Order: sequence, then structure tokens, then C-alpha cells
Amino acid sequence: MRNDKLDTAELTNAVNTALAQAKASGEFDGPQGPAGPKGDTGDTGPQGIQGPAGPQGEKGETGATGPAGPAGADGAPGKDGTSATHSWNGTVLTITSASGTSSADLKGEKGDKGDTGATGPQGDKGPKGDTGPTGADGKTAYQYAQEGGYIGTETEFAEKLAQEQLTGTTNELTPTQVYNAVSAGIPVKVQYTDSTYGLLSFTAFNVAESLNVIVSQTIVNYNDVYILAELNGNKSDNTWGTAFTTLAQLTDIPSALPNPNSIHFTGASTGTYDGSSALTINIPESGADTYTQFTQVVISLPLSGWTGSSTFTNTIAISSVKADTIVIASPAPSDKDAFAFSNVYCSAQAQGSLTFTAKTKPTTDLTANLIIVTLPEGATAAANTCSLTVAGWSSNT
Repeated sequence: MRNDKLDTAELTNAVNTALAQAKASGEFDGPQGPAGPKGDTGDTGPQGIQGPAGPQGEKGETGATGPAGPAGADGAPGKDGTSATHSWNGTVLTITSASGTSSADLKGEKGDKGDTGATGPQGDKGPKGDTGPTGADGKTAYQYAQEGGYIGTETEFAEKLAQEQLTGTTNELTPTQVYNAVSAGIPVKVQYTDSTYGLLSFTAFNVAESLNVIVSQTIVNYNDVYILAELNGNKSDNTWGTAFTTLAQLTDIPSALPNPNSIHFTGASTGTYDGSSALTINIPESGADTYTQFTQVVISLPLSGWTGSSTFTNTIAISSVKADTIVIASPAPSDKDAFAFSNVYCSAQAQGSLTFTAKTKPTTDLTANLIIVTLPEGATAAANTCSLTVAGWSSNT
């Protein structure tokens, strides 16, 4: 047996080895002895090798909140801050401090024009404005008349204005006065004394706006001669002028107006008609289709229809007239003198129309009575007319 001193580890190994050898040799194969008393706890052995990690355990429940810790000590005072000011002008922000001044333009680029907004509500009526200064006095009507050439007194002028009709001579009234009165619808009467024809009165004036001229005409009978007298006034220089034209002598006007082509009736009814007086023709009722038929027509010769210069013509459309129809034309009784004065007569006919001629242009619309003669079938106008020879005329005076 070794007497060398062993440490605990070596001793443990030696004992374990001896026991194993004895067990293997059978030295301990005897009966099991009684259990010995429990030995004292041995010294703690060295730390063993760490074993492999075990599986993750389940998460434990949250523990209760611990009590609050004591308040910490106050920190050291901080350094003083730097004061600053700023300004804003709508586009640029400027900041000034101890370290300096800085600015920034905050205005962005101009955006696109927005859509027009809806019309706002009607605003309240504004207060009444102050009364303007009094204007200068205007000219009186009398002053304007004086500028136009009026030479009378203001009293005379006022009396003329009070009249329902503006009257006076060409020495008392200016063309401007007459022009203004006619334009205002006031009746006028201007008198002019001519060395040959005496005192003439003019009442109906026509106004030529573009020429600044007024014109009036009247007809006078001087020694059985009809004279057209014209009074014209120039508004530009306020001067009067006259003109006279011979129209016709009294002896030129016929006392009757017969149709140049007289009609002679033969057969069942006989007679002669030239338009100078009324004539009644009785047409037998039986066999009317075999006799000449008469149709009475009343026509108007409008003043606007006359054309020409030395002589005047007026063509009227009449559907029942044919080129070979016999037409008897005579003036209506109310227009007999007007036909005679202008020497109006039916001068030509054509299919659907009649033409009237006048030596002097009429001054109003005229009315004529026609008798249109329709001949029996097969008859011609040439077979029912006659010629008036010069030798056939005789005097009834």
C-alpha cells in the first residue's frame, strides 16, 4: 500500500479503481451486508462542465410595479439663450439675433389664373352723393333765334312763339326758324311779295336734311295762266330764294274730256259713246252671249306711278284688258277738274294693262271709270270703229 499523500481527486479515483477491480475478481460477491450509517457530507466538488441548454420555458406573468424611486437631484443651471426678432412683409421673412440677420423669400412662383368665382350678392345701396355745382345758364330761345338771323325784338319773338302757327314774311322769319318749326310739327305760314305776282303765301314745306334746305310750292292764277311758285330757304346762310314756272293757260284746259276713240252701237242697241257724258246701254237678256258685253271698272292712278319729265305716263295693270279690247276711260266726277288741269288721257293699251298720259304731272291720286267692251265671238274691234276726220269737227260756240 502506498504511503504517499494523495489529494482528494486522486483518492477518489484510486478508490473507484480498487472497487472495480475487487468487484471484477469476485471479492465482493458475498451476501449483502447491512447498510452502514450515513456518512458525512463530502466537500463540494469542482464545477462540472455546463450541460446543453434546455428547452425555452413558458413566459412568466408580469410582476407587480415596484415602488417609485427617490427624486433625482436638480441639474446644473443652463446657459442663457440668445434673443431674436422677426419681420414679415408678405413675401420675405427676416430674423435678427445676436448672431446676425437672415432672411428668406417665401413667395412662390405665380400660379395659374384661377377660375372666375361666382357673382357675389347685391351690395347695399350706397349713400346719396353730394349735390354737384350749379351749371352755367343756357341761351334763351330768343338768343338762338338772333344767331339764326332773327331781327325782331324779344317781345315780338315771344308773341310769335305763343301763336299756334308760326307766321311772318320772308323779311321777318329766317329759314332756320321755319326749319325748326316744321321739324317740331308746328304749322307755318310764310308770305313773300313778288313784283309781278303780288303777295304769295306758302304753308306746306318739305325739308331736305342733307342739304339744309326747306322748299314750299303753291299754284297761282295770273291773267288766266297757271304759275307754279316755289319758295326755298337755305338754312346754312339763312337766305330765301324763289322760282316761277308756267304750267298751263286756262284756254289749254278742255271743258270736256272725250275718248279719242268713240264707240258706235248698232244692232239690238244703238248709240254713240265718247266718255264726255254718262250713257246707258240696254242689252237684251235673250241670247246675251251673241251680243257685245260691257264691264264697268273703277281704277286708281296713284301719284307715285307717274314717270317722265316733259310729259308723264302711268301704266295700270288690268287683267280683263286685252290688246284689241275696246276700253272707254273717263275721269271720276270728283276728279274731273284734276284730269282737265293735267290733261290726262288713256294713250295706250296692251295685254293686261292700260297706259295714261299727262302733259302736267298730277299733284294727287286720281280715279278713273272704265267701260271694257267685250265683242261677240268672231267680231273684231276694227269692224266696230270709225275714223274722225279733221273736216268732221264743228264749233258749238
